[in-house]
Amino acid sequence: GPKMGLENPLSTCAGTTLEVHVTKATEILGMDNCRMHPFCVTAYYPGESEQVAESRKSCFKPAMKSALGSRREDVFFFETIRLPYDPK
Repeated sequence: GPKMGLENPLSTCAGTTLEVHVTKATEILGMDNCRMHPFCVTAYYPGESEQVAESRKSCFKPAMKSALGSRREDVFFFETIRLPYDPK
């Protein structure tokens, strides 16, 4: 019968993906002091088009202050972005 289990995630078979796990971004300096900012993340290879990078973009997540009185912000993403595996 078929075997269940994990396969090599970096095999060279067509359709293999690379997973980028983003938990959080810390101490982001916002553009102004007026409000908390929403942020998103993406992943791409150098040379890929902006359209490809945009297609992998996460949903926007709200930020929170890094520390009381700080202008810096932290964002918890808990996102996984999948890219086609490129061994180059």
